[in-house]
Amino acid sequence: MKWSDFIEMEKDTLKDKDINVFTRVFGAAIVAPVYYAVIKADKALETITGKGIIERGVESMKKEEEEKKNHYWKWAGKKLLRGTIKGVLGGSI
Repeated sequence: MKWSDFIEMEKDTLKDKDINVFTRVFGAAIVAPVYYAVIKADKALETITGKGIIERGVESMKKEEEEKKNHYWKWAGKKLLRGTIKGVLGGSI
């Protein structure tokens, strides 16, 4: 994706008549730049390591689903522990 593609995507979002004003501004000002940054980071990581961010995310999801299916109690314990830690840290902040 080139910078000109990003600008075109931003213009298309602002010109779309099917969406409301908030969605237009949110899409053009926040979503489009983040999307552009993720694509650039994905390509850079892929050239360095051979696997991009998206591939790593897909592998992580497959691994979690497999763990959920085969080792349910271990998976549930991890989720419970992570949630507890996030709650305690979030509550203390």
